[in-house]
Amino acid sequence: MKKFLVFFLIFLLCPQLNSQTKTTSVKKSKINEVTDRYDNENEKWRLGVINFVLKGDDSKLKETIKAMKEFTATTRSYIVFKRKGHGKALALYYRNLENITKLTQLQDSVVGLRKAYSDYTKDFFSKYKIKIDDFKKFELFEKIYEKVMDRWRKEFEDAMKASKKEDIIKIKEDMKILRRAINSFILFPGKFAMKVPQLQKMENDLRHGVVMLKMHEETLTQKNK
Repeated sequence: MKKFLVFFLIFLLCPQLNSQTKTTSVKKSKINEVTDRYDNENEKWRLGVINFVLKGDDSKLKETIKAMKEFTATTRSYIVFKRKGHGKALALYYRNLENITKLTQLQDSVVGLRKAYSDYTKDFFSKYKIKIDDFKKFELFEKIYEKVMDRWRKEFEDAMKASKKEDIIKIKEDMKILRRAINSFILFPGKFAMKVPQLQKMENDLRHGVVMLKMHEETLTQKNK
């Protein structure tokens, strides 16, 4: 009799448990919906900004900023109507506004680089045999980054042996450009948010490299006087 009662209770509770599991699953999917949409947009925005940084495509930057501003309507719809995930939507709303400001600062920085150096590399892709698709995944970009850094190390070595200050300046200015591209990846990591610490290390290494090359540039200037 006891066994019968136990099985009977399990039979009664099973539909309830299944219903709770389904409800939890639905809630999670709705909460994640807004963040998934944001991550997917990040993938597009990253490529647009990198096209601006590495190929001078100003139209891609304008498209990206426009799309980012339009995304605020998406986050607002969750917040205003108190849909599941409105808390995350609010956080993304402020993050998006902050990133628009940072993107404007990045734009000013790139435009400044163009004006400051007459031999500015207008098409980084062609010069270093890179494709925009290399920025779709962190693992692909990581390989490109290592390849370019190895090339610069060799070019720097040759420039120092020949006391060619101009060649050192070229490397230094291109390092500044790549650093801005990494800034773009950090701003829009999308599905690779867990890789941001590695991207930040790359960005710091490039900053360090620029400072060191500036010192060697000044040393050669004094030497050649």
